Amino acid sequence: MFKSTPFRFHGKRFPLTQIFYRTLQVSASAVLSPQSNYLSNLQQERENLKYVQELRNDRNYSTLEPYDFLPDNIEANHLTGHTLNKPGELALTQLLFQHKSKQELVAIVHLGRKLTGHPGIIHGGLLCTLLDEALFRVVLNQWPNRGVFTGQLNVKYLKPVLPEQFIFVKSMVDRIQDRKGFCKGTISDSTGKVLTEAEGVFIVSKEEP
Repeated sequence: MFKSTPFRFHGKRFPLTQIFYRTLQVSASAVLSPQSNYLSNLQQERENLKYVQELRNDRNYSTLEPYDFLPDNIEANHLTGHTLNKPGELALTQLLFQHKSKQELVAIVHLGRKLTGHPGIIHGGLLCTLLDEALFRVVLNQWPNRGVFTGQLNVKYLKPVLPEQFIFVKSMVDRIQDRKGFCKGTISDSTGKVLTEAEGVFIVSKEEP
């Protein structure tokens, strides 16, 4: 009989049987479905999310193309915008919402089963990447024709993030100082529980004369 050994994450105990069961349960349906059906089902599942429906019905929000800022010669090599766009990874292109009056963005991202570090838990480096991209994007919105670079990024991992679920990556500009954008971001699950937090400073390139 399989004996459950609790997995420790920042001092907290999480039963591995629960993590493995969830991963295997959702992975089986993905493996058995053709790729087109898999993606179609994911898209429908995303549209059925309560928070997505609320954002679509909220006149304060509009959708954005998440990778419009990429030049054509770079897009094919972009990590989250192309390389990881496969079943079991970041299968769906991010669905991105922008607040019309506030400096805020919300990205809806599906995390596949192949993105884990610890067994059954999404790799922390990927979560850091998603937050880095989200904070970068909200600063880029303020300077659309300038280069934006990460100066500092601090990430707090609050709870394990499980695969085969949709997460909401929120980013906002806290303040602008000269060519620096000070930002905050969170990753939450479909219940609204915050799983990861980040604060960052992003540097905007000098305007060309």
